[in-house]
Amino acid sequence: MQPMREQLTSASEEGLSSDSLLCVTAPVDSDCGSAALLRTRLPLSLLRFAPPAERGTGLPVCGLGEAVRLAFDGPDALTAVRHAADALFARLRYKSHPTCLLLPAPRLYGCLRFELGLPSELFQPDAASDPWQSFATASFVLPRWLLIETPSQLLLQLAIFGHELIQPDTLFHELDAIEAALVQSVSDVPPSPAKLLSCEELPQPVYCAMIEQALAEIAAQRVQKVVPARRSQLRLDRHLQPQQILCALDDSYPQCNRFALTRDGSTFLGATPELLICRSGQTVWTEALAGTRARTAGSDDKLLGQALLQDDKERREHDHVIAAIVDSLIRCGVSLPLVNATGLRLLRNVIHLCTPIVGQLEAPQHVLDLVAALHPTPAVCGLPRDTAARCLAQIEPVSRGVYAAPIGYFDADGNGEFWVALRSALIRADQAWLYAGAGVVAGSNPAAEYAETEAKLRAMKSVIGGIQ
Repeated sequence: MQPMREQLTSASEEGLSSDSLLCVTAPVDSDCGSAALLRTRLPLSLLRFAPPAERGTGLPVCGLGEAVRLAFDGPDALTAVRHAADALFARLRYKSHPTCLLLPAPRLYGCLRFELGLPSELFQPDAASDPWQSFATASFVLPRWLLIETPSQLLLQLAIFGHELIQPDTLFHELDAIEAALVQSVSDVPPSPAKLLSCEELPQPVYCAMIEQALAEIAAQRVQKVVPARRSQLRLDRHLQPQQILCALDDSYPQCNRFALTRDGSTFLGATPELLICRSGQTVWTEALAGTRARTAGSDDKLLGQALLQDDKERREHDHVIAAIVDSLIRCGVSLPLVNATGLRLLRNVIHLCTPIVGQLEAPQHVLDLVAALHPTPAVCGLPRDTAARCLAQIEPVSRGVYAAPIGYFDADGNGEFWVALRSALIRADQAWLYAGAGVVAGSNPAAEYAETEAKLRAMKSVIGGIQ
């Protein structure tokens, strides 16, 4: 940690104004990855973003604390975030150690609630029973401490205000704790999983009735597709530790983006397989992920995959998603999006149909503009979007919060990466709320859709309550 100490000492001698905002980056001499920060016991808000290496451009990061939080509610929340972020980036000063081989731009990490961009009158959760009260409509943070895993180095980035350098003892104390976390043995990490005390599920007949309602809307030709979701509420025998759950997700779902965002004592975390949009310069890429088969112990993945590829209902569901994404990209100024061949995404509990899509922007577009155009995709809402959303508002008994909503980051140049928050859970104290949905099109079978959501829920149940 000596390079970071040198940078802080140098910064403290520069006489920065007390309200100036400084981002300091220095290399860390450690063979550990960014997940090592999950072992620290610093009492700071947690952030995790670890996309699979073969998809997207994001670097694995783990953060502690917040230097700045931008949080806004209401239909104009995304515009408010853009304006506040522009002002923040404009005043942010950068300082890096000369041995940094790569200098990632400071980024704001955060999420949107599912209902952003949909008719506001549709989603009015009961504030008394809504577990998502800590999450604003749009909420992003500049992390205080951020460990960044680049291909060549492990970097530590710190965002602070000038007044913290007047007496930097607190900074050095936090730095000592991070250094201690990086030298801990991996065997010190996982204690025994929490034990499940109770599980409140939406009964199968109730969910199947929701599917029947969706099928009636489809039969009446008011919608082509609807994606009803259900929730499981778990109570455990102890307070849940987000770090422990994230370590388990890293081990079990490396092909997914493992994420965590903490807001005022509640942490939303998961391992999502679905990329919403990535923008790097003029290049954008995304993917259609819809159509599912459950995997079970001893199942033949080759036969399951072949059956999924040949299933008319699943292919129609998948094609709806491809068409909607391509249409949204073209309206955003992406010239001739290239739709690659449809293949399979093999995960621990399920197999999905997956089609990568890439294109070039004709003119610069902020990644948040692309997010607003794509969310919610037909894979998590339905078609037509607003009509499907109205159907969901009528038949779903609870608020989705950030489930199935965009999570990710953006920088000062409008580059960034966002994923759809699936295979996820909201945890607070000894409780966890898990969500899963299934795409309903003509020919869907309610019992089969319930089984699909059960397979999707199993991903988080297994790491939280040991439910297989």
